[in-house]
Amino acid sequence: MRALRGSFVGAMFVGIMHVAAGCGGPDEPPGAGGGGAGGGGGAGGEPITCSFEVASHDVGCPAGSCPITADIEVRCTEREFGAAGVRVAPGPTGTYLGTSSHEATYLFEITPSGGSRFEEFPMRLDATAMVLAQGPAGEVYAVGDETSIDGSTSPVGYPNGLVLVRPEGSGFVKETVADRDDRYVPVYDFEIDPAGIAYVWYASDPPSGISLARRTVDGSFSSSPVQTVGEGSRFTIDASGAPVSLGYVPNGSFYDLAYGDPPEVLTGVSVPSVITKYRVTQAPASVNGASVEPFVAVIQHDVGLHVVWPEGQASDEIEIPDTNVPPYVCPATTDYDPQNGTCPAPCHETATGIENGAFAITRTADGKVWLAWIVSHLDYMRVYEKQCFDDESMCICGGVVEDVKTKNELVIARYEPGNLLVDPLFTLPIDAPSTYNLFSDLWTDVRLLDIRAFGAEVAVGVRLEDEKGIKVRVLRILNAP
Repeated sequence: MRALRGSFVGAMFVGIMHVAAGCGGPDEPPGAGGGGAGGGGGAGGEPITCSFEVASHDVGCPAGSCPITADIEVRCTEREFGAAGVRVAPGPTGTYLGTSSHEATYLFEITPSGGSRFEEFPMRLDATAMVLAQGPAGEVYAVGDETSIDGSTSPVGYPNGLVLVRPEGSGFVKETVADRDDRYVPVYDFEIDPAGIAYVWYASDPPSGISLARRTVDGSFSSSPVQTVGEGSRFTIDASGAPVSLGYVPNGSFYDLAYGDPPEVLTGVSVPSVITKYRVTQAPASVNGASVEPFVAVIQHDVGLHVVWPEGQASDEIEIPDTNVPPYVCPATTDYDPQNGTCPAPCHETATGIENGAFAITRTADGKVWLAWIVSHLDYMRVYEKQCFDDESMCICGGVVEDVKTKNELVIARYEPGNLLVDPLFTLPIDAPSTYNLFSDLWTDVRLLDIRAFGAEVAVGVRLEDEKGIKVRVLRILNAP
């Protein structure tokens, strides 16, 4: 029986976000106004095949001064390719891309001229997301929840569990992190400290119970409950190699991002909801003694991205200009007028900004903080049509997107510790960000866009869509002076 966590729960969550924030949901055109019809192929039992094509970045990052060393588009012959989001890592011999869908689990190695899929990669995810991390030498590990539902038993069974896949020789070995016979074991976050100890934060007793499993270099696991901070929990390893808990704590009718025990508030910029997206720099295996902040987080506030970090007993922040959430002109749905039997006239959407979750953060070995975000210049017509539920007494006017002319840009930026100016390195025109059937997990951070650094190398991955279907574009960037 098909697992429902990633699709059913995720669909409900995305639907709530769509109504509340005006964001494009799983049935909206990708990027709230662009792209194709969600891919294709892989049906009828046909084997899934994948292809790799060198992309062009001449516009935005011309040859000569461009730090991009690899730029590849990956496509696979299945409709939901990348539905569990994307994770990337700049490995020693290539750039790794991890993702999954209802149909398959993928780990790729990308090179400047193409790429390959690890066909014998032993992880088998069923509508759940994969999380990557890197060891002290840059080797790539993966964690994911393999739990599925077995409806043939009574009570219903939950075979398999949360697993870690590590490299060994020329292949990979799978190890069990945690397992339960009565529910899923979702992963929150996964990092590896400079000593090679793996940290896996997972939902041990959903919805609120969280545990941390540590895997030492000799291969043994030990788990213990985690003291969380407020709501919206996320976890990382700081510059000293210590685990850090983050979350939102109440501030009147709003919430502040905080960390530690007792909680220390990171910023004075409050947000209206605990589901406001934020992300944090990863484990410091690649920060080679640089004088850096313990960690750096980025919060998607309505007015713009806010970069925040601990500063002694206080905290500091940067607001990045022109990174606001789009001030949507056209609502996704409106009320239906039963007396006149009409819906509103078509609405021309022209907002510009960063849509929900279209940003990421990392840090290179010299302590520089890198950010990636997608600016969408929305341009489409929203045409309202009558949609009824059950009977004529429960109708709305649902907005259907037509005549799409939206333009999207991927911005790569960085700043040095102590410098309060975020410097965009380059801006690339890209195809539409694809939210088609993108899972929305209550535990794992499902990412449309990911960025991760190791040493002087930076990897970026973004799920896109064009007239041919879904693809993932992977870039590798050298942290040049």
